[in-house]
Amino acid sequence: AYCRAPASLCHKMRCPPIDGDVNSVFDETMLGSLETLIVSHADWWAHAGYGDAVGDAAAAWFDAPKRASATVETPDAPGATRVDPPRETRAPRPSDPAIDPLADMPADLLAFQAWLATSPAAQWGGVIVGPCGNAGADLMIISEFPEVEDESGAQLHADHAGDLLDAMLAAVGLTRGQCYLASLAVTRPPGGRIADDQRQILDAIMRRHIALAAPQRLLLLGNRMSRLFGATDVVDAQTRLREINQDGVNMEAVAIYHPRFLLGRPHYKAISWSSLKRLRKKS
Repeated sequence: AYCRAPASLCHKMRCPPIDGDVNSVFDETMLGSLETLIVSHADWWAHAGYGDAVGDAAAAWFDAPKRASATVETPDAPGATRVDPPRETRAPRPSDPAIDPLADMPADLLAFQAWLATSPAAQWGGVIVGPCGNAGADLMIISEFPEVEDESGAQLHADHAGDLLDAMLAAVGLTRGQCYLASLAVTRPPGGRIADDQRQILDAIMRRHIALAAPQRLLLLGNRMSRLFGATDVVDAQTRLREINQDGVNMEAVAIYHPRFLLGRPHYKAISWSSLKRLRKKS
């Protein structure tokens, strides 16, 4: 619906020409406080990836950068010797070959869990959603990164997709408390995508995580996690259990579609159930 009313009718909060459903939006009881609106607006931009202010003054982001002169000349001596200006230096980044971002990975699981908060797995900032559950469990459930809904409670699988995951675990005789849940990244990347060069580092971190947790079986959620130990999608992985050797320890891996994916595409549940049945036979 849209408004065709003259301006003389717009002095009140409620607008009779608009249908009742839309009118409720304009009700004073539905507007909330100004503080709530401001917080909601800030949250929207934070989830869009704009979490930090860069300055009070406007910046000409699209102007071509000014190139520094290759040489300098003293104004009082036109014929003086030219000298090169000092080169700009920058701090090395984790992607630089000279730096190994994984050199300080702890060899103890508890220390490793604390290290994740300052590791490349948390490189995007935001709410840290770390691993949870039984760290000594036989089954380790691995997803790619926290969902937006997980950030509010700082817990993995905290929304309706988590409810579906609980139901799927119950179908094979398990509860979430009997499992160890972790994700490739502990903060959500902007746009919900991890670049290939970042993924290589995160894969190495997850392999160390798996080695320290030492589960007997892995449940991989989603196609991208299904490829963690090989270029195999979920639809191909359903035909067999994958045997994985992690630092000399053999374990089995089962891959299913992420519960969030299944909520919107329920006809894929049969494929995931085919894999879960293999997990049940091993329970």
